[in-house]
Amino acid sequence: MLRAIAVVISALVLAVPALAEPQADLRALGEKIGNDALTTLGATAGDPKLLVITDARAVWVDSDGDGTPDTPAAAVADAVASETGCKIGENLVFVQSKPASDLFVAVFYGDESSGKLVFYRVTHSLLDRIARGEVSVDSLTFTSDPSDENGIYRYVLGDLTAENVFRELLSAAGIDPSGYMTDGRIDLQKLDEHGWDGFDPDKYTDEALQSFNDKYFGKMCGFGFTVLSIALSWANGLPRRYLASVERHDHLCPGLISGMLIVDKLLREGKAEAVRFYVACPIWCKDDAIYTTLDLTQGKRNHFVFHPDSRERDLLNRKLGGSPAGVFVLQEGEDLKALVATFKWVNWGAVFGKLARAGWGSVKGRVLNSMIRIICDVVFCRDWNVDRVGLKEYPMTCTEAAAICAGRDPYMVLGLVAPYTDDPKVAAVEQALLYARKVLGLSYGDERAYVITNVTYLKDFVDGRVRNVITRTLGLDATFSGSNRSIQVTTLEDRIVEFHTDETADPVIAVVNAETGEGVAVVLDLAKLEGKRAEDILTMDPEEFVKEYAKAYTDKVKMNAFEISDEDNDKLSRLGRYAFNVVTLATAVVNGVPKDLLRCAAWHNHFCPGVTSGWMIAKYIQEEILAKEPLKDNERLVWIGVPVWCKEDAVQTLLDLTPGKRGEFVMQLPREVQEELKREYGIDVAGILIRYQYTGKGKDEQILGGKAYVIGFDWDKANEIRPNVQYFGHAAWAVELAKRDPREFVRVIKEISLGAEDVKKLTEDTARVNPLEVVGVIHNPKPKRKPPVYWVTVALALTLLVFRRPLKPS
Repeated sequence: MLRAIAVVISALVLAVPALAEPQADLRALGEKIGNDALTTLGATAGDPKLLVITDARAVWVDSDGDGTPDTPAAAVADAVASETGCKIGENLVFVQSKPASDLFVAVFYGDESSGKLVFYRVTHSLLDRIARGEVSVDSLTFTSDPSDENGIYRYVLGDLTAENVFRELLSAAGIDPSGYMTDGRIDLQKLDEHGWDGFDPDKYTDEALQSFNDKYFGKMCGFGFTVLSIALSWANGLPRRYLASVERHDHLCPGLISGMLIVDKLLREGKAEAVRFYVACPIWCKDDAIYTTLDLTQGKRNHFVFHPDSRERDLLNRKLGGSPAGVFVLQEGEDLKALVATFKWVNWGAVFGKLARAGWGSVKGRVLNSMIRIICDVVFCRDWNVDRVGLKEYPMTCTEAAAICAGRDPYMVLGLVAPYTDDPKVAAVEQALLYARKVLGLSYGDERAYVITNVTYLKDFVDGRVRNVITRTLGLDATFSGSNRSIQVTTLEDRIVEFHTDETADPVIAVVNAETGEGVAVVLDLAKLEGKRAEDILTMDPEEFVKEYAKAYTDKVKMNAFEISDEDNDKLSRLGRYAFNVVTLATAVVNGVPKDLLRCAAWHNHFCPGVTSGWMIAKYIQEEILAKEPLKDNERLVWIGVPVWCKEDAVQTLLDLTPGKRGEFVMQLPREVQEELKREYGIDVAGILIRYQYTGKGKDEQILGGKAYVIGFDWDKANEIRPNVQYFGHAAWAVELAKRDPREFVRVIKEISLGAEDVKKLTEDTARVNPLEVVGVIHNPKPKRKPPVYWVTVALALTLLVFRRPLKPS
């Protein structure tokens, strides 16, 4: 046993030199590069004007030749740092790269007014051979030929300042740089004023830009933008605390700097410590600075991403006064808040449009794009202005925070935007919804929110998009719970009440808080939208496109009939003919009437005792007749509403008995006949349910016999529970009625069997028969004819003549 242990220890000891050799060779390579850099630049180790940029810590080499990288090349960077005296966090930058990338080291020596840079590149294949001991570092020479893979490629760039690069670039287009400079320095304000026209690709020849590209980018083997962007910004005041962000991003650009400025703004306002999670929306380079500095990462579930489309970003830019950057969710005590960040960019629109036309893959596109970013980096670093950042606070609920974590658009959740549309009419609906939500204090995904509207029936909204827009704008489809670590999504029942109107009616949108009974109603005036674009309407106040008579929308108002005050009623009356529709349906919603009753009321376009009685009759038919004797395949139902009242809309809705399918017929009865029948049967006659059998289909169909159920509804009993409510009292009465058992008010007055001929009379000859006569409810089908007035007059005259004649004596 001891001998075996000794063998293992011996093997480990012998292996140590073998493991150390690749690192020693790589360190020797770093020392060689570091010494050469100091000599080339004329600098001394430890000079604060030195900066080292390298990808050495990201590159791995294959030291044993098995094809798998197994040794980091960090020893090269460590040796360079040791030779130059550069330190992490001050003037030593390790950028990200792929493990199989070539290794580069760039050493810059200078400041804002002067600079010199030496660039080194070692191919990955040469690096592998060095690590395996196949190539001696001492034998390596420096070469100016980038295609030479057996040496250390070196490129020296002198007079490297932002101003020199800027002058050279504009001069290549024959442009006088002085027009864009003040006191010999680049002037961002002048660049903005001129729309960056000095970077117009049309002003450059391919030859001129190719020469510029070779000097500043081409000879640095694809690492030119990384090296120049970091070196020039570092020399011009880049805060050293953000070097870690630069390393993570692998270059510096205005996008990354915007993230640094956002973090600085958070720190200055004391908000950084309260950040619970962050949503990058839209995502751009800034986010590498934000998550690196604030330790907000996807893996810890406190960094999420949502990418709105360009149209939504443009709209938010107009609304917020800056480009939307993201949403920070803060927790301060028990309260959640959303902090929306924006950033004000320079005037890049014109130049990037031109660059796009030049082609991003072209030399012109690449060079000018890179140089614009580098120039902006420098100017931003010189003028570290956190005022470019906007932070606006919004209240937030736990439901909204969970919705954002679940992937919902954070700006939609906060009520800042609705789903993008290019239809002005739909845009007006969205604005009305957002306004109502704000006034009522409803959150996104709020289970209390209901929408009452007729827009889905209107000819101007026939494409069906508007229903989806309503759902998405308010988050009516689901509610969310949990935290950023675990989200629960609960699908909700439909909360859009679509009441029926003719297709030319005014669009009505009402949002109701089902818990408080408060609501906001908007009646749109589509004529006011003519000539306006959707994007204009999405930034307008709804007051600009509502009906003049409906300006009551500006206030929330009680819409529950049980609670409406005189003041509420005055405001509601300004909704005109739509007040009854909205308030009665809102009363149904607030008081939680059954969903199938609410559906009947919406089809009826309002909520009342009449439609409720029809709902109760349909329920009675389902539970007391059809449940006990289910309908067979060869049976049909027909409903005859006699006398007719609001109930018919509920019966046809719940039993699918519509006039168009010959399932429902109606007939009115004179008031005196209704009263006579009520005296006879002790209940109000409501209608006749016919159930009959048939054989065959289409032209071959033959009607067989069936049954008739004469149904009654007890309105006297219903009146006993009628509440004393001043305004919209019928809605309150309907609520009370809906709480009761249908069997209290509905019963079968008479049930009779029908022959085939009787069924035909009731379903095919309805214009020529009284259905109540056919089922034997009315027993006097042919009342006695009264004599014509003429014959009455003649008879009376003859009688008078006879009695006036004197009697003769006998």
